[in-house]
Amino acid sequence: NYRIKPEMTVGVMIDRSELMVIYPLAVMKAGAAYMPLDFHFPADRLEFMCKDAGVSLILSEGTRVQDSIPGYNATVISSDVLDTLDSVKGTLSSTYSPKPENMFVILYTSGSTGTPKGVMLEHRNIVNFCHWYVDEFDVTADDRVVAYANFGFDAHMLDIYPALSVGASVYIIPSEMRMDL
Repeated sequence: NYRIKPEMTVGVMIDRSELMVIYPLAVMKAGAAYMPLDFHFPADRLEFMCKDAGVSLILSEGTRVQDSIPGYNATVISSDVLDTLDSVKGTLSSTYSPKPENMFVILYTSGSTGTPKGVMLEHRNIVNFCHWYVDEFDVTADDRVVAYANFGFDAHMLDIYPALSVGASVYIIPSEMRMDL
């Protein structure tokens, strides 16, 4: 039994799929912040990021996390066991309402000038960004948005959250299509 608590950091390590939307929203609904992790990052970078951010839970798929971060001990919940968890069999309603100053996501710099640094964005940051983006590009519920950016980088947020904030559709393109110019 594992409980996600407000202001906790939960790692999300997935391939391109609908989980790019589902996992972060579930983490936020529980009051925590998510940290996108990329299977293609070097193991030492992933281990540093997880230790630095205090990640004790990673949401993933399959068993690749242990191969990608062999030196890090965290609880891993894979998408293939979600139906068997008691906590998700019942209602998923939550009384948690994030405050503007609560953490939303933790992103890490590339580390090109030395050690990667964690940057904590708050709910107010993404809300302000979504308002600007929707107004600037006139995004409506009738729109369809392609999620192109790599989930491990900050650009994934501009592909997903402005569209969701107005009820638009998000289409996550598979890696093969994304890499085929």
